[in-house]
Amino acid sequence: MKLDNELITSGREKFKIDTFLVILDHLLNVLKKRRAAYQNFFFSFAFIVMLERLSHDDIVKGATQLNEIYYDDMDLNELINECLHLKAHIIQLADDKQNNVPKLLQILHEKNLISIYPNIEIALRIYTSTAVTNCSAERSFSCLKRIKNYLRSTMSQDQLNALAILSIEHELTNQLSYDDIIEDCEKKIKT
Repeated sequence: MKLDNELITSGREKFKIDTFLVILDHLLNVLKKRRAAYQNFFFSFAFIVMLERLSHDDIVKGATQLNEIYYDDMDLNELINECLHLKAHIIQLADDKQNNVPKLLQILHEKNLISIYPNIEIALRIYTSTAVTNCSAERSFSCLKRIKNYLRSTMSQDQLNALAILSIEHELTNQLSYDDIIEDCEKKIKT
């Protein structure tokens, strides 16, 4: 019996609605959150590559904001002094090229300035290594690929969809109490 407001969909449309669009929506939301996080992260370090164009107050403000995040890794007063000194050093170099993090690290290493600017070097190393350590989205897709390849022939599409969502939302599933779920399953099996 078919109701008037029921929509009959093909398997392809059902997959598109129940799986594909759900995953795309989740991916879009995750990418937006990650973009915002990277922008906040970059903003914390941006003042270092713009030292020669910033005023004394802007440098102090930037160093203070960075130190609020990484207070265990850098000393605020030393970081401010190093930034002001590095600004003068960069201006003295009179390099026409735009400074960036790899170039600043290269200057510090080539000119043996790490002992003069240890806090700046620490900040630049934190900046360059953080993006490399963040690859949860790639791991989600790899996990989805493994699930799909390994279980393709033995599971229905609904089960694969459920496993994919559980894998992608692993942070949420780690917070679940499995005892309640197991008890519910036991009750269903016994009846």
